[in-house]
Amino acid sequence: MALPEEIRADFTGDAAVSDRSGDNQLMLLLAALVAIYILLGILYESLLHPLTILSTLPPAGLRALIALKYAIQI
Repeated sequence: MALPEEIRADFTGDAAVSDRSGDNQLMLLLAALVAIYILLGILYESLLHPLTILSTLPPAGLRALIALKYAIQI
C-alpha cells in the first residue's frame, strides 16, 4: 500500500535537528580525540605516551559495556 504522490513525509522540529546533527558526530569524535591527544602530550611531554594511553580506550570501553551487561542481569 503506497501513499498518494501529493502526500510527502519529512522530518521537522527536533527530529530534523537530530537527523542533521548525526552527520557531524564523526568530526566531533575526531576533534575530541585530537584534543585529548594534545592534552596528554602536554602532560606527559611525549609524543608516544598519549598514543599508548588512547590505544587502551576501545578495549576498556568494550569491557565496561560487558560488565554493565552482567551487572544488570544480577
